[in-house]
Amino acid sequence: ILIGFVGVLVLLRPTSDDFDILALVPVLARVLYAAAAVLMRRMCQHRPVAALALSINVVIGLTGVAASVGLVFCQPLKSRPDLLPFLYGTWTPMAWGDWLVMATLAVFMLVIALGLARAYQVASPGLIAAFDYSYLIFAAVFGLVIFDEVPDFFTVAGIVLIAGAGMW
Repeated sequence: ILIGFVGVLVLLRPTSDDFDILALVPVLARVLYAAAAVLMRRMCQHRPVAALALSINVVIGLTGVAASVGLVFCQPLKSRPDLLPFLYGTWTPMAWGDWLVMATLAVFMLVIALGLARAYQVASPGLIAAFDYSYLIFAAVFGLVIFDEVPDFFTVAGIVLIAGAGMW
């Protein structure tokens, strides 16, 4: 865990000027994700995969709705609407192409949710994490191919540390 955390620090290179309370949200999300993985392996091995996938996504959805409603009504970031344009910005109608993208992503999410639920039932969370961290490699490749972003030394070193810690 410590090696993975060091990898995140190497990758992000945070400074005290960069710190914002919202920076802790992904950390909390990852901790809760790890707890869910361990609990699923320990307590849900004999549950139907579809029920697990559905319950996880319902909880994630309800949490997202609650957080969104809280942000809209409390407006803690009203002075910084650039941080959350999807909440504080104006809404626009979706085109047919946007609906097609949403439907495609929904199908992918269904397959991923079912696959992850089954994977956590049959394998240890440590083994699954090694495969889960492969998104870092894909993110770097897509950044290079789509956005022409060449990863620097610190990005590559951080990815190697995080993925290595996950595999270890």
